[in-house]
Amino acid sequence: VKSKTKAKTALVSWIVGFFTMILLLAAMAQTIYFLRTKIATYYPATKVYLIQACEKIGCSIELPKKIDLIVIDDSDMQEDAEAIGLIHLTSTLINQASFTQAYPNIELTLTDIEDSPKLRRIFKPNEYLLNHHDVAKGLAAGEELKVKLAITAEGESVAGYRIFVSY
Repeated sequence: VKSKTKAKTALVSWIVGFFTMILLLAAMAQTIYFLRTKIATYYPATKVYLIQACEKIGCSIELPKKIDLIVIDDSDMQEDAEAIGLIHLTSTLINQASFTQAYPNIELTLTDIEDSPKLRRIFKPNEYLLNHHDVAKGLAAGEELKVKLAITAEGESVAGYRIFVSY
């Protein structure tokens, strides 16, 4: 009777251990799946393997989007001397992250003398990047990107502007 009880206890322990391992592996796979972008960002050596896995299961590894690590520096707005109502904005985007990030959208708001919005436009990366930049490669760590934007404000009195980055 004791040997049967020992055998049943060993079998139950083995089954519980087996299912515990299955659940642990499933939890690890889910964690990797949902955190794949962060894992690829902070552990770049794993990116190749994550891309291979994503090709098989139909997911993708996106570039990180930490907007608080992208700053706008040296922005300046000037009216075009030749074209009436055309305003040029130059600015510099700086990626302060230690990793490559996706290019952000640039939101430009032109304001009147009371700082009330008059015109607003969101520029997508493919609108403000020059032809030699590949949007898919992203903004490299520490990279500074000079941006030149043009917006038409014909018929509107503009006194100032606000510029933001967003995803």
